[in-house]
Amino acid sequence: MLNAIPFVYFFYAVALFGGGYMGYKTAGSVPSLIGSSLFAVLAIAAGIISLQNKHNGLLLGLETAMLVIGLFVFRYIQTGKPMPAFGAIGMSVIVAIVTVMAVSQLPKGNASTLTPAEQVR
Repeated sequence: MLNAIPFVYFFYAVALFGGGYMGYKTAGSVPSLIGSSLFAVLAIAAGIISLQNKHNGLLLGLETAMLVIGLFVFRYIQTGKPMPAFGAIGMSVIVAIVTVMAVSQLPKGNASTLTPAEQVR
């Protein structure tokens, strides 16, 4: 499962950006485009970092998913509109769950003392 994490984050980035782009095209929402681009960059960074350092990549991926969840819960409370909030929240919850499952597969111990072979697992 750990080896699939970068692909999960890359797919997440594409979905985030796609949602923001749709918001821009349908409603002319520049904040949607900017916000989705920012979160997509964070998701891509998490995927790239997880290729070299699983712990830090997973941490950034989880933080990104939690930020998206928080933002869209806030937006749903403000607007009462289920879309796009429910889609973004659902997708981000799935990414967060997959990330937590991947964290549980990391080797135990201090990450700084692990050999590169142990960090790859």
